[in-house]
Amino acid sequence: MRAERVVAHGPAPRGFLVYGGESLLWTAYVNGGTIPHGPDFVRAVREIAERAGVDASPIDCPQPRDRRADLLREFFDLCRRELTSERGAAARAYLERRGFPGGAIADSGLGVAPVSAEASRLLERTGHRPSEIAGAGVLADSRWPSRLCGAWCDGYGRIGTLWARAVDDAASAGTRYLYLRGASRTNLPPYGISACSPDRPPHGMRLPWSPRAMKELRNG
Repeated sequence: MRAERVVAHGPAPRGFLVYGGESLLWTAYVNGGTIPHGPDFVRAVREIAERAGVDASPIDCPQPRDRRADLLREFFDLCRRELTSERGAAARAYLERRGFPGGAIADSGLGVAPVSAEASRLLERTGHRPSEIAGAGVLADSRWPSRLCGAWCDGYGRIGTLWARAVDDAASAGTRYLYLRGASRTNLPPYGISACSPDRPPHGMRLPWSPRAMKELRNG
């Protein structure tokens, strides 16, 4: 059949279609019909590659650590600790005014941007060079300290960028929200879809507050 004669009716399904049945992922096909995870997924991908005559050896090559991703994670860990500290009192009060339960704030997945000098010192202590800290942009904007902040993650839970919101109602609409300088938001899923905390499942965030409260925070 020539390609120009093919007619698509709606989005193409994942995997391939089985006559009289549903679509099936190739990884599920080589795994006996169930979608593989963890080591089983790696084994399934290797088997598919071998069947297709593709070199599967890169699968076994260790990937270098993403130092920028590690730095963003460690910086946001600082932010989360800052929220529950004495310096996070104004941000906690702001969240409670916006409808967040006080008892859930510590586990909200939010933080407060720390003072730049303190953040720089702690990040250097964890092994990050000053040039890496500067390149990540986490300390590039002097307006960030004391602002409420959150991590915007990709589908794998890696932080793509950070946002910061003023807790002062006098802030203008144009400067109320700030985003990490030099970080793109183009390919990130809608905020909150991916969990950003290590103790949360990798897909889907459990919100300890109501969706209405989150909407009000974003629109306010």
